[in-house]
Amino acid sequence: MKKLLLASVVLAAITLQLSSCVKKKFDTPPDTSTYDPQLTVTHTIEQIKRFPMGVAIDSNAVISGIVVMDDRSGNYYKKMVIQDSTGGIEVLVDQNNLYNDYPVGRKVYVQLKGLFIGEYGQNKQLGYTPDASGSVSNIPFVEAGKYIIKANYPNPVVADTFTVAELSNVSAMQAHLNTLIAIKDVEFADDAVGAPYAQLASLASATNRTIKDCNGSTITLRTSGYANFQPLSIPGGRGIIVGIYTRFNNTPQLYIRDTSDVRLRDSIRCNGSVYRNPELISIDSLRKYYTGSEVVLPNLKIRGIVISDASNGNVSAGNVVLQGGNNDKGIVLYFGGNPNYNVGDSIEVNVTGATLKEYRGKLELENVSTSKTTRLSAGRTITPKTVTISEIAANVANYESTLVRIANVTWDASYTTINGDRGNLNVSDATGTILHYTANGASFKEFVLPPSPATAIVGIIERYNTTIQLRIRNTGDITP
Repeated sequence: MKKLLLASVVLAAITLQLSSCVKKKFDTPPDTSTYDPQLTVTHTIEQIKRFPMGVAIDSNAVISGIVVMDDRSGNYYKKMVIQDSTGGIEVLVDQNNLYNDYPVGRKVYVQLKGLFIGEYGQNKQLGYTPDASGSVSNIPFVEAGKYIIKANYPNPVVADTFTVAELSNVSAMQAHLNTLIAIKDVEFADDAVGAPYAQLASLASATNRTIKDCNGSTITLRTSGYANFQPLSIPGGRGIIVGIYTRFNNTPQLYIRDTSDVRLRDSIRCNGSVYRNPELISIDSLRKYYTGSEVVLPNLKIRGIVISDASNGNVSAGNVVLQGGNNDKGIVLYFGGNPNYNVGDSIEVNVTGATLKEYRGKLELENVSTSKTTRLSAGRTITPKTVTISEIAANVANYESTLVRIANVTWDASYTTINGDRGNLNVSDATGTILHYTANGASFKEFVLPPSPATAIVGIIERYNTTIQLRIRNTGDITP
């Protein structure tokens, strides 16, 4: 019994010790200490950026700077940017939630002996031993306090102001790389307005959006898919944008700390138009804008779940079928090209200026853009509504471009594959018959039909001129 008690005490002690070594995700208030250790600074940031790359610094060099970019918003990961009067540099640290120790405004000293200067895309970094690719690695968490010495907090940093044209030449602006800058009298490009700051991290690690001035000069805003402001819509006005000026090779880039850096107070754009945020409406409400002739839509956006399956080819090229939800209607979106949206993707579409029209009998939206479409999530499902063929025929407008399930169905006995007669196959239940259409490019056009009758068939309802028809997405839509 004593051995068991002793083991429990030892285990508890080990657990406590391990817990004290783990950096937890606590949003603790930053240390507001006014203490400054007054270390002797031997070099400026601009001077150490000229040190040989990939070689351990062997002198007792010390720099000092103010943190101007941290990882609070998630737009930077395991790194921060410090700046002095001569320039700035990224500092890589293998630690989550760096902002708890090194928030924006914290003064720090960095003891450089044993560290390395490197670069990513020609953007200078300060870090630890180079990895196999030659890139500097992050300073280990347990070593961070040895190299980075905290000083007083907070300290103000005033951003230098530039025009977009000035920032476009990264070679001429090298002294300002990794520093906090402000760009005046700018706006986001038309195709970025209303879009999210970035796509989901599962789809893209980071997203580029274009900032421009009224003279046509542009710079790239780069945003991580992990930023906590990733899904927020980009505003449309004009004004000032603040951020960290960086480069990727010869491309100038800007990173904001959070959306408070985007100060577009004036809603009047360079072309004189006034921007207003689009109104979110249901797909049912959207369809009601069509009253018999094509209409260019006002300032609107819609959300829904993709029910078409482009990967299996049984949807017209360039089309995506979107259903608003189990209790909402659906619509065909014509993007043209090869829109990369999969079954189950939840998307938001800015349809301002798109044309709602009837095309070969079915209602569809034309002139929609992938640049104004946001993928919100993936793997969502629409539960198909179980209906009879006679119910579809009696009220096809309610079911068009939605997912339905028809139970206890039979096929033309003369056909063995779903392709039927050049793509056409009659499917029946006890109430009537509907045409199933298989596109010539469908991957499953030679699929052998199960014995008739089958338990159910699931598919998308559409109209082709005066014909009501059904399309399955894949062979899983047929239950023997």
